Amino acid sequence: MTRQQGFRFAYILGAVNPVTGQHVGMIFEDLDTLVVNEHLQMISHSIPQDVHILLIWDQAGFHKSKNLKVPDNISIFRLEPYSPELNPVERVWQWIKTHYLGNSIFSDVEDLFQAGVSAWNKLTDTLLTSICNTNLLPRTN
Repeated sequence: MTRQQGFRFAYILGAVNPVTGQHVGMIFEDLDTLVVNEHLQMISHSIPQDVHILLIWDQAGFHKSKNLKVPDNISIFRLEPYSPELNPVERVWQWIKTHYLGNSIFSDVEDLFQAGVSAWNKLTDTLLTSICNTNLLPRTN
């Protein structure tokens, strides 16, 4: 297998409602508090004004910044460290790596970004509901 010797990164930030599959996402070359704040605004604007959401986060440094600006219609629930199995969106990242991005070589950072955008855009509400399905979530029947 051909190996890539250089490294550039692209970060996909996403939020998924594991019950409905509704999702929003964005991709950036850097990941810091400013980017996370922009993502929080994107999430906030994607939901109806009369809805309040609980966003599950891990203990990543940019999730704990003192400069985070969490919109009023979002509450943050921080998971215990080293417990990614409790966060349904972690299954999405694994799915994307396994089905779209793993074992790939990209000619340049633009190619990498396009692959990330393409992978995210292939996710449907139905697929995400299936990927994020866990017995830890309440059932709505």
